[in-house]
Amino acid sequence: PYSVKRAVENTAVPLKDMCPFGQGNGLLNIEGVFEHMVKNHENIERDVRFAVTCGGGSAKGIHLRGKGAEKCQEIPVKVEPLFLDQDNRSAKDKQEFNLQFVLTCSASWVSHPTHLDLMYLNRHFLVSVDPTGLAPGAHSAYITAHDATNPARGKLFEVPINVIRTEKLSMVPRPRVEHRETFQPGTIRRHFLEVPSGATWATFSAANMSKDVPGKFVLHTVQLLPKLVVRTLEHHKMFSLAENGEWQHSIPVRGGPGMVVEFCVSKWWANIGTVDCQYSVTFHGVRPSNNNMVMHGGEGIYRLDLDSENHTEEGQPEIKLKTSVQVVRPTEGKVVSLGGGTRDILPVGRHMYELQLQYSFSLPKTAETILNLGMLSDVLYESEMESQLWMLYDSNKRLLGSGDAYPSKWSIKLEKGDYTVRASVRHEKRELVDKFTDTPLMVSSKLSSPISLDLYSSHPQAQVGGKKISTVSISPGRCTAVYIAPLSTDKHSKGATLGQFLQGTATFAKDEAGKKADVYSFKYILPEGGKKKDKGGKDKDKKKEDGAAYEEAIRDCKIGWLAKLGYMTKEGQDLYTELCAAGGNLTSVQSARLNNIMTVPEVERDWAAVLEQADRVILSVDQAQLLAWLGMKSDARENAVEVKKEMDKAKLQLVEALTAKGEAMLEKGEQDKEKLLGLYTDIVKYTDQTDVKVFGFMWKLFRQQGLPAKALKLSVKQLEDKQTKDNEKVVLESLQALGWDHIVRFIELGKPARYPGEYQPF
Repeated sequence: PYSVKRAVENTAVPLKDMCPFGQGNGLLNIEGVFEHMVKNHENIERDVRFAVTCGGGSAKGIHLRGKGAEKCQEIPVKVEPLFLDQDNRSAKDKQEFNLQFVLTCSASWVSHPTHLDLMYLNRHFLVSVDPTGLAPGAHSAYITAHDATNPARGKLFEVPINVIRTEKLSMVPRPRVEHRETFQPGTIRRHFLEVPSGATWATFSAANMSKDVPGKFVLHTVQLLPKLVVRTLEHHKMFSLAENGEWQHSIPVRGGPGMVVEFCVSKWWANIGTVDCQYSVTFHGVRPSNNNMVMHGGEGIYRLDLDSENHTEEGQPEIKLKTSVQVVRPTEGKVVSLGGGTRDILPVGRHMYELQLQYSFSLPKTAETILNLGMLSDVLYESEMESQLWMLYDSNKRLLGSGDAYPSKWSIKLEKGDYTVRASVRHEKRELVDKFTDTPLMVSSKLSSPISLDLYSSHPQAQVGGKKISTVSISPGRCTAVYIAPLSTDKHSKGATLGQFLQGTATFAKDEAGKKADVYSFKYILPEGGKKKDKGGKDKDKKKEDGAAYEEAIRDCKIGWLAKLGYMTKEGQDLYTELCAAGGNLTSVQSARLNNIMTVPEVERDWAAVLEQADRVILSVDQAQLLAWLGMKSDARENAVEVKKEMDKAKLQLVEALTAKGEAMLEKGEQDKEKLLGLYTDIVKYTDQTDVKVFGFMWKLFRQQGLPAKALKLSVKQLEDKQTKDNEKVVLESLQALGWDHIVRFIELGKPARYPGEYQPF
């Protein structure tokens, strides 16, 4: 394989009119490749790869950029020969290996040794690069190594050298650079600019100076950041310029000494015609004192300082929270060995361990959701782990989606409900995967509408909620303070879990282009939600005696146990008798007894007992009083909160009793239409017919009254709200009653996909 690559490189034909950075070694020459391999198939270097590293690290070439391209440097280069399958190569071949190289380079600004004698061990030599006299732009050179005894073999290895020299910026009135070029189809112009300290976004402006020729262009910008992938600050945009037309686009940049951004402008290769184009790049900057802004709702007012180092900028600070993020810990996790004889092990004897994690979370409403395993995100091939994968399931174990290292690519729209996430992490060392057993999962749900935080120009105004900040003038050498007030409502803190926070964006530029380009992440950690105030009053004269409170607590506990004990058991019957004999308000007692009877599976349920008990609950509720309270517009009484609590409880118990009575009547074969419709009328006084609490009675009533289509409509809505086997069974019964057997068959055949027995394997 090494000889094939070497033959391709040595026989390729360079293209004069093509970009040297885009064509590599040139046009592929198949016949030349074959001839080169035939001539050199017996040479000693056929099975040898020459590993070249530069600068004392793992760099495969010399790349000078920013401050490094402004002075002469000496860079050490290491060359090491490596045989194909060197572990099984004979010692004699390694001992006899020896090549003498001639090193050449056409660039006058590169100095290097002329010869290198290489045995089967690594050798070092120094390369001196003097870029001080080079013009702005990209410069490339290669140090090529040829066999001194037979240079016709072509280069055996090379050391690539790239030097990036930046253009000088005009600093008045703003840091900018301007060019005017004539573009043919495929013409490329590259400009390397040093980003001024304090700059946070750059605006590219283009104007078509041709009066009768439109043009189609491509703008590609790149700024390299240490230890980050190239796409972090990479942007690609295609645009068109009409006759005498203009176009603008802004991108984020990072300013500072040695920070270089590349602007590459090209005319689309298929766009015929010559266009005279004038374009410029202007730098702007409004820099916050902290790029990663995290505010805790309990710390009060948060201060942020803004500055601009190069020019006075107009600012309009805005902070919008767009997602709610809950942090979920794994409910279970286990490590399994993947080499148990059921799968191939490559190479032989290499075992792999897999950590399987399971998470559970709930969504209170439908939202676009992103799942993020923070410890494993944003790295794929650079990750220390062998692989990572998560799979999302609903409550029926149905797979909804999956994703890996880049969370933003795997956004899923989820309905309200419960979900399970299973994650897989693999590595050949068990002790390493064990460290990830408590890895948290972040579940980001998009809010229905963004939340804007209030910003003020002074601390006193933020304290009293006074005049909010609108626009500010940010001048060089002087910080402008912005004060952020915490949220004034506990709406999002209610039910918040430990570590939950709101996440959004912060922008500080007034310019619309700057708002889109210069965007910062903002996190708002939710404090504990406020506790409800007891508006019923806690005065000493109204406070219950300790003895009465004790008796009430004991009674509530007994009522709770009444709903759990079997209604046919001796303990349940004795407890029911005891509570009835104690007197007082018996609605809760009768309702608990009814719930106890209804817990029996439907096929075994005693419907006569249900009917009898439901009547007792209905008789114990004062419906006239309940309806009167429901008809009130507002309750101004002192104990309005306590009354509302009691009435809501009575309403719920009454609706459950009416529903249970209706089901019992239908199951016992009641045919009196007036009785059934009268019960239906009583139920809709208190709740809607689509309420899940009355669904069991409603669909049976419609079916009994010969209204299967209405029963189907109701059951389909319930199935959409909560997809379960029981709800689907009701839908099937309604479809069968309508004679729609083709739909019944379709739904039956799809059951294995909708209700899998197990989770899918990784």
